[in-house]
Amino acid sequence: PSTVRQFRRVSDKVPAENSYSSQYSFGPDENSSPKTLFSEPNSKEAQLGRRAYSKAVGLACQEVLGTTGDQEKREAISRLAEAWSDLEMADPEGLYHILKIMNEKLQGDPKLSGLVPPAPPPESPQRPRLVLAQNNPHLKSHRRRQSTAVTEPSLQPAQLANLPGQQVSGMEHTKQLSDVLYQRWSEGLRSRWPGI
Repeated sequence: PSTVRQFRRVSDKVPAENSYSSQYSFGPDENSSPKTLFSEPNSKEAQLGRRAYSKAVGLACQEVLGTTGDQEKREAISRLAEAWSDLEMADPEGLYHILKIMNEKLQGDPKLSGLVPPAPPPESPQRPRLVLAQNNPHLKSHRRRQSTAVTEPSLQPAQLANLPGQQVSGMEHTKQLSDVLYQRWSEGLRSRWPGI
């Protein structure tokens, strides 16, 4: 094998005038520093925009994409998800403001206000709880009152069918597909990091 260097080193400084580069311009300059993953501002709005994307927008797009069977609709949802992702990378503050204004507009419309639950009232700070001694004669009646007051709401099967993550008729293959993809992903991780 030859010890001659196959490729010439490129300096960080761009020459003043290069006849080749001025004649043929192909996209971004590969010798310039790449774009950063997130935009520079790290304001509160930018952090909230990134959080909104990772906790809500991205997951909602994935969930809707997973339950959609029509290929044309899947492609449209995929393009929308990619656009949200691009916006989150380029301008997380803008993403935050779009979601904030969208939420305000939904709450302002009487027909759409049911989609967005009202903000919960601010909670008062927790007071210290009263701990009852075991030898307290009123303990039995106190427990009886607590047990009648706290009852878990039981959901009817019709209510359970409306919750996210339920099987939709005709979409059974998505569960199998997600299992196969998860298995391949985990095998890839095991092959990369066998000690974990």
